[in-house]
Amino acid sequence: MNKNNNKNFAVSWFFATNNIFLFMILPCLAVWALGNAVIRHNSDLYKNESVDTLEKDAERICAFLDPVIFLEEQFRRFNAALDRENINSKEVAELYEKFAGKTLNFIPYVFKNGALVTPPGILNDSGDTIKNLWWHLHGQPIRPYLENKRDSNTWFGRGLTMIDARQTTEQLVEFTGRKGKGLLFYSRSGSKNLLDGVLLVAWTIPDLEVLAGFLPASYTGNIALEVVPSGQHCRHDEKSAVEVTNKRGTTLSLRKTIGNRFVFFRRNFYDKSSASAKAVLHIIIMLLIMIIATFMKDALMRARINSLSVRYKLVALVLYAAFLPLAGLTYFGWKYLAEYRELLQQEALIACQGSINELENGFEKKKFEILNFYRSFQSLPDMATNTAALQNYFRRMEHAGLINLIEIRDLHTNVLVSLQNQESATKIGVIGKVFARYGIANFLSHKLPQEKILVTSAQEMLLQEFLESPLGGWARIFESPDDLHTVSFGGFELFFYWNAYTAPDFLPAVMVCHQHIQKEVSNYLRENILGRSAFHQGTIRRLTSSAKNTILTGSEEDRPTGDLKDFIGRVRRNNSPQTGILEWKNEKWLAVGAPGKKLLGNIVLGLFPFSQIDDQIRLIRNDLIRGVIMALIIALLVGRLFSSTIILPLAGILRGVKALGQRDTSQRIEIMQNDELGKLSESFNKTIETLEDVIFARTIQAQIIPATAPAIEGYQTDLFNLPAADLGGDYCDLQPVRNHEWLLVIGDVTGRGVSSALVTAMAKSIVVKSLSDEKFALNKLLECLNALLYSQFKRKNCMTFFAAYLECTSGKVSCVNAGHPLPLLFSAGKRQAFPELVHSPLGFDPGDQKFPAAAIEMQPGDCLVFYTAIFVEVTDRSGKPLGTDGFAALCQEFLHLPPTEMRAAVVAKIINLSAQKIAEDLTMMILKKNSEP
Repeated sequence: MNKNNNKNFAVSWFFATNNIFLFMILPCLAVWALGNAVIRHNSDLYKNESVDTLEKDAERICAFLDPVIFLEEQFRRFNAALDRENINSKEVAELYEKFAGKTLNFIPYVFKNGALVTPPGILNDSGDTIKNLWWHLHGQPIRPYLENKRDSNTWFGRGLTMIDARQTTEQLVEFTGRKGKGLLFYSRSGSKNLLDGVLLVAWTIPDLEVLAGFLPASYTGNIALEVVPSGQHCRHDEKSAVEVTNKRGTTLSLRKTIGNRFVFFRRNFYDKSSASAKAVLHIIIMLLIMIIATFMKDALMRARINSLSVRYKLVALVLYAAFLPLAGLTYFGWKYLAEYRELLQQEALIACQGSINELENGFEKKKFEILNFYRSFQSLPDMATNTAALQNYFRRMEHAGLINLIEIRDLHTNVLVSLQNQESATKIGVIGKVFARYGIANFLSHKLPQEKILVTSAQEMLLQEFLESPLGGWARIFESPDDLHTVSFGGFELFFYWNAYTAPDFLPAVMVCHQHIQKEVSNYLRENILGRSAFHQGTIRRLTSSAKNTILTGSEEDRPTGDLKDFIGRVRRNNSPQTGILEWKNEKWLAVGAPGKKLLGNIVLGLFPFSQIDDQIRLIRNDLIRGVIMALIIALLVGRLFSSTIILPLAGILRGVKALGQRDTSQRIEIMQNDELGKLSESFNKTIETLEDVIFARTIQAQIIPATAPAIEGYQTDLFNLPAADLGGDYCDLQPVRNHEWLLVIGDVTGRGVSSALVTAMAKSIVVKSLSDEKFALNKLLECLNALLYSQFKRKNCMTFFAAYLECTSGKVSCVNAGHPLPLLFSAGKRQAFPELVHSPLGFDPGDQKFPAAAIEMQPGDCLVFYTAIFVEVTDRSGKPLGTDGFAALCQEFLHLPPTEMRAAVVAKIINLSAQKIAEDLTMMILKKNSEP
């Protein structure tokens, strides 16, 4: 018993633990894990957005503090504020003060009809020089060209000519003059007078601290700025934002470079939404635990759940089993999309950088084409004998922008072809002459064996010594004729080519030509900027931005605006590759920008449309959605499969059980499969068939035992039989024998079921057959029954049997007994002793038996109660059996009632007294002789 209790306890503990884990711990863990993952992801997104915001704000401030951008905007506003028609010195002075000219160290040279109207107090010693250059710039020089050129070189450096300034109208131009690096802004007036206009010049670049004083408060907001002088120790890399946590909280810090200064940007960071979300998540988990615990503890709720249909339970379990994987799939799919988006962005940025490199490397091919173009001059038809005839050809090449200068000299250094004007040839012709002599002396001396080339002047000697020295880099160029070289000359970057012609019948000896690199770069970009690189389903678009602050998108130039302008400014300020996301032409782009390494003076950009990445993500997201929907469909199909394989058979069995409860034996269960449920259905059908036989047998048995006791003249009778099962094992009967004579029998077969019912049927047939014998005798009846039962059942089914022969007229009752409880005799309201009749049950012993017999005589008012053993074996709630005496007392209590009412009261009393349901047949007969009138 203890072993079974321990086993039951172990099973109960296992199921309780399993339910707690499945329905409380697992859902809470899933909610906690998914919630924390979402919160952490959103926190990272918020932090990244904060870093991006700080980056954008920092770039905005850097753009404002960039001297070039700041002064360009300041100069444009100054120029727009000028009243060109009524300009005077007072207005210029007011504008000069309004736009902080003294603080920013710029001077406005405003001209009206060629006269300088800027007040003398503003001008420095450059007033007269700028006036002369202004007149020279507009084609009305006051002084000779060389004087103006000398002043221009002195004040603005050799890298800038006034022609360059005129060609960049209303654009900021950088120069390096006698006071250092400066900025120039030129604008002509809209009047007919060509000498009206303004020249704004910042002779020095203002310091960062000066520009910071103009920074609007709306730019800084809650950003703390720290300017660090150049050369001071740097705390972290400028390309990444550093998160610093201290007692005061978290601070995001970012470093930027402006010129040669470091600027740190710091902003406090606190993720309130994540903290609130974590608190809400904890509350949700606590509520979930409370709700689940309440459901599990509430007996009524458990009863309702237990009473639910198996169909609903199974569907709920399938959905629950599918929910967690689908939730995990949804989360990891969402996380995968975020990570894949980052991966696509990185790949797109790498592809953009590759496109930029491809454009840069393509310029090497362009250089090779330029070299072949210069080499092709040697094969021109008139090159060998009549070189001067090619003057017009080379002039056309100059006008087409293919060459900047070409000079061809013979063995005596005489000029055969030159594109220089007379003044330039006089000024710098000595350089070409010295260069030609050096080339002839080193590579063509064999063509002049009798003649020695001499340096005729000290100037030529000094120039030749400089060219031969390694300081200028010209020695290397002299050693490599017929090759393309890159040189810096006169403030310009040039492609330089020279060659010495060794052919004996060739008139030219040395050819020198060069071209501006920037011009070749511009030509190359116009030809190749439209070339695009494919990436995934999209293409990478390439742009370039020149020093003129214009962008080249194809054959036309345009000025950048908005995000594109800011991004170009960031690349130019940092002078290093930059990445970002920007809006341009109403579209979102991933951008990579880098200063040109080979494409000098240009910022090269690679743009990839962000919509292509969104399309890729949308395709994957749709696939994930379809996967989730497919998983739900599969779950429903699995539920349907369960329904067809489990629920439908169970429903059929349930219908059969209900029909069985209603004694409907016509119901049959369809056998759908050959598994346990199919076998159960088969067994149920067999049970129904058996029950059908049992019910039929019950019908027959009901005909064996009379439903009501027959009327006997002078007596009151009652007969009661209540089987414990469909087929009972008790037998009682009242049969007429002759006139005024009756046979009363009662018996109890061991066991229940078909065999017991069969014994009662056999007993009935023997009784009926015996009554038809004229020599009927009680003992003979019992002997016949005993022999039959023993021969058929061999003590497997025995039967107690009591028979009484009533003579109604005299009241004599002759009795014979075979192991059955003796009837109760009541006379004058009291129980009377009944003769002892002891014998073994029928079917127990073989052969002829002598059964004890006795006779009593009933007086008016006497009562005989025949009963089966269960009436005295019934136990009360204390476990004590009722016994014969108790049953007799109970009958005596209701003796005053008619037999039918007496029997009903006694049976009701017996049922109430019983501690448990009575599992035996209840059979009882009452014979009561009427009292005399």
